[in-house]
Amino acid sequence: MGSGQISRFKFFVVALICSFAWYAIPGYLFPALTSISWVCWVFSKIVTAQQLGSGMKGLGLGAFTLDWSTVSSFLFSPLISPFFATVNIFFGYVFFLST
Repeated sequence: MGSGQISRFKFFVVALICSFAWYAIPGYLFPALTSISWVCWVFSKIVTAQQLGSGMKGLGLGAFTLDWSTVSSFLFSPLISPFFATVNIFFGYVFFLST
């Protein structure tokens, strides 16, 4: 074991700790990263802006995300539809918001 190799159990424990941290840190400690709203930051005292801009409990206008599952949630999976269909849905969504 002196050649720099680790045992299977140690590798398993390290992988278990890393996968737990990969899920727990963003999922429980930073849930605000799933929906960041610049509207709520700019107009922090206005209730209507909070209702329109909040991505967690509002309409989510002007919100962006750092979470890939939130980005692809409207398609259920980013792998089940071709790229042109995703672009078509995106432009329809933008057109709907702009009218």
